[in-house]
Amino acid sequence: MKASNSELFMMIYQVKSWMRTTYSWVSEIVLIDVFPSFVTELTVSRAKTEHLTI
Repeated sequence: MKASNSELFMMIYQVKSWMRTTYSWVSEIVLIDVFPSFVTELTVSRAKTEHLTI
């Protein structure tokens, strides 16, 4: 499904917020390992939200 601008901006905001709060105290190697799982969780969360609003 096509995301609206507000949904896209919300996802970007969530990623930027996560990076700001996590990157300051986590090594780059751990961040590279953890980021894919964060993106997966964000995608699943968005899919659940879309499913509920259909």
